[in-house]
Amino acid sequence: MRDRARRRTIFWTATGLLAFIALAIAAWPPRDRYHASNTLSVGTADTSAPLHILATIDASSAATPDAITKVVDAVQSSDARVGVVVSADASSADTALKQLLAATYLVRASAGAAATTRPGTEVRERADVAAAQRLLDRARAARSAAVHAFDVWRAHHRTANLARDPEAIRLVATRDAAGTDVRNASAALVQARAQLNAAPGRDANEMFVGPLEMSTSAGERSPLRLALAAVLLIVAICAADALFLTRTRLKAPHADETSRDRHHRRQEQRRRKHREHDSAEHTSALRDAVRAAEDAEHPG
Repeated sequence: MRDRARRRTIFWTATGLLAFIALAIAAWPPRDRYHASNTLSVGTADTSAPLHILATIDASSAATPDAITKVVDAVQSSDARVGVVVSADASSADTALKQLLAATYLVRASAGAAATTRPGTEVRERADVAAAQRLLDRARAARSAAVHAFDVWRAHHRTANLARDPEAIRLVATRDAAGTDVRNASAALVQARAQLNAAPGRDANEMFVGPLEMSTSAGERSPLRLALAAVLLIVAICAADALFLTRTRLKAPHADETSRDRHHRRQEQRRRKHREHDSAEHTSALRDAVRAAEDAEHPG
């Protein structure tokens, strides 16, 4: 009986500890998460130029083919100043920093290889100058043709009134429009040459790594940890239920007696108490009498 009680005590203690462990696992606060990031830019060193963020790479997937392809496409998609953001998340600041540095090295290598074939702003501006020059040449040719056509018509119609003759009016309008086109094309060429002179040259495709940014955020409890706590709590509840159901049930005395039997039993208990009380008083009186007799026989 004592061994059984000792075993049940041990089992109850183990069940309580199991429930406490489950609650501690569920209530234990999660660790903070550290987020590190920086920005790689490709283009001119002029920081006043707008930066277009075209890709965001996570450090955990920086070495995958998809990430490399994304970096290359971002760099070659535009000849403006473009940027690629590299980020890393970890449970400690040192781990996040190491992952960020490794990913930045990979992204920088990919972006550097893509930047060698990037056209750049200077190439675009030279193409704009060439297009403006071709437009001016066509406008000048059209103006020469319009002037020649008017001169030929004028040579054959020396006495015609230029202000009233429809053909003369049409030729003059064509000549004037061609002259306007030449002036517009000349202005466009001057503007294209000015933009070419102002376009960045040598550093248009250079890479620059921005400053490191570190931030901290509250972490989230892992679903696996919550599931483990739930399983432990369920096991503790089942164990407590099993211990409770297998306890030894003591039978209550006089559970089957009737009301009359209970009344008689209580009367008998009261009479027994009275008899015991009377017997105790009688014994005390006899003891006092014996002590008095002894005192009388042996005075002083």
